[in-house]
Amino acid sequence: RERRDRRGKSGQRHGRCVVVDHAIRLDRGARGVSGAVEGSGAEVVQALATTFEESTGSFAERLLAAMDAGQRAGGDMRGTQSAAMVIAKPLAGSAGFGDRPLDLRVDDSRAPLTELRRLLNMFRARQLVADANTRLRANDLPGASAAALSAREKSPEYDEAWVAFAAKAR
Repeated sequence: RERRDRRGKSGQRHGRCVVVDHAIRLDRGARGVSGAVEGSGAEVVQALATTFEESTGSFAERLLAAMDAGQRAGGDMRGTQSAAMVIAKPLAGSAGFGDRPLDLRVDDSRAPLTELRRLLNMFRARQLVADANTRLRANDLPGASAAALSAREKSPEYDEAWVAFAAKAR
């Protein structure tokens, strides 16, 4: 059913989804980019799409770079308070269970994208620590050291790799 906000802008409600009249969609071949952020223009959605396509790294890192670009291009006129990233892939969760290999959320922050990046870096550091531990068990000390150093670079506050080394040294 159609609704209008206090400024007269209309929108449609379909179940839990609201489609507003300032929604923007760009078709990019096999991908599409949509935006319906209050007060944003085409430049925000364009920045999202272009940055995602031109950036390198994992899917999550490219997605976060696109979110940063959208924010720099104007973002939401109401400001930001929260950010989330959910990546779904069949049976790609921990130990092959679940469909969410990545599910990060920042619910209340003055800088939610900065905090989301910190969480993503910590998540990646944990993956590198797991790799370091696997290499330690295989007595690959140079490989374990490289993985641990990469984890430290990714998230300096996450010291689990050094705990693994200390346990191995005993």
